[in-house]
Amino acid sequence: MRDLHGIIKLSNANAYVEGQVGRKDIYLKDGRILKITEAGENEMSADQEIPCQGKLLLPGSIDTHVHIREPGSEARETFETGTMAAAAGGVTTVCEHPISVPPPSNSELLENRRRLAKPQAYVDICFFGALGSESIQEAEDLKRHGVVAYKTFLQEAMPGREKEFQGMTIADDYHLLRALQEAARLDMPIAFHAENNDIIIHTIEEMKQNGYVEPKAHYDSRPVISETECISRLLLFAEETGARILICHITSPEAMELVKQAKAKGVRVTAETCPHYLFSCEEDAVALGAFARCNPPIRKRAQVERLWGYIEDGTVDIIGSDHGPYTLEEKERGRTNIFLAPSGFSGLETRVPLMLDAVLRGKMTLKRMVELTAENPAKVFRLDNRKGFIREGLDGDFILIDPEKETVIDCTKMYTKGRETARLFDGRKVKGQIEMTIVRGMVVAQNGIVDTKRKGCGELLFGSGQ
Repeated sequence: MRDLHGIIKLSNANAYVEGQVGRKDIYLKDGRILKITEAGENEMSADQEIPCQGKLLLPGSIDTHVHIREPGSEARETFETGTMAAAAGGVTTVCEHPISVPPPSNSELLENRRRLAKPQAYVDICFFGALGSESIQEAEDLKRHGVVAYKTFLQEAMPGREKEFQGMTIADDYHLLRALQEAARLDMPIAFHAENNDIIIHTIEEMKQNGYVEPKAHYDSRPVISETECISRLLLFAEETGARILICHITSPEAMELVKQAKAKGVRVTAETCPHYLFSCEEDAVALGAFARCNPPIRKRAQVERLWGYIEDGTVDIIGSDHGPYTLEEKERGRTNIFLAPSGFSGLETRVPLMLDAVLRGKMTLKRMVELTAENPAKVFRLDNRKGFIREGLDGDFILIDPEKETVIDCTKMYTKGRETARLFDGRKVKGQIEMTIVRGMVVAQNGIVDTKRKGCGELLFGSGQ
């Protein structure tokens, strides 16, 4: 599938290299960056040329939070459709989180997912392992088999979804401590969905009993205290054990402040947030009902604006999409009772366009965007020996962008199986257009159209710390 014979030249790119944007020619061989020169030096000949015409060239984006669902929920997404969505959205590497049937809580289950993924993948994939109370003893074997992190939910499996969460839940503090001690021993990060489940389940039960099941009830059922309490506990346990923790999809400035303070004390914590917590707010999202339902929920406008302060000061480390597609039928269950609809929606094809739009509108710097979407993810998951930077010796992963063009997010043109439910940003105008997504020197998507001949070209990655 590589068909990379000889040297490929990306000519006259306005490339982001080592923190600076400048005109470069970039030469690739065998999928890796061979040499970077000033544009026009013509230092070496090339067998193939990709003209960049002075457009913006960024490192390929790494999406740190993707749910493909296969095996077990192929109606929601497959590795084929999910990685096609990634390619169309400027993502060259996905970090796949382990909600499947069953989750990869041991090496045998992990290898089964790898076998499923490889012939379908359009972009590169790294895997998280499932870590729960009953699978702590599998952590070392999972590391040997190449997971870049573990994922844990601090609750019992949700009713009706037990098979999707088998081996991935920790519902008591004893096993939480044990899991963190083991992760510290292995020097592996654990990613957490951080909400206080006791607060949420009892609040929802009261709401149901009182007939409060309209869309607004979802937001009221998961108050900020449910997030901050859980995060404060995780930070305390991480400080005690020395473990590396990743707090997924942080929604509130109150929670970010806790993380900021913990970092100042030397706690090994990585903070992730998502575009829907930065570019939407409760006041607007509630009108979409189940199509904007996600866990934790989108917060109020004033909190969203304050959250941006933690983008600016460096507290936020990474931006993941939390791509979690569902079918239209599943989402429609929440039409009369919001609690009957699943939480989550597609995000692979909107994450980079939204972040790029923020840069081009002056909301954030290009430097921060690249850090949050490429450089920091590569460092956190120890992929920086191959990914995250435009640097000699690393993989030739790029996104070529025309910053002068404006596009409109159109869910009907998406590749994800969750296109019918991807309504949160549908119709939104964004500045900048992704013209090419290049994975190890191969153009896998151009102007939003994926090259179907590239199916299977994606590689399965191991972190360099393995």
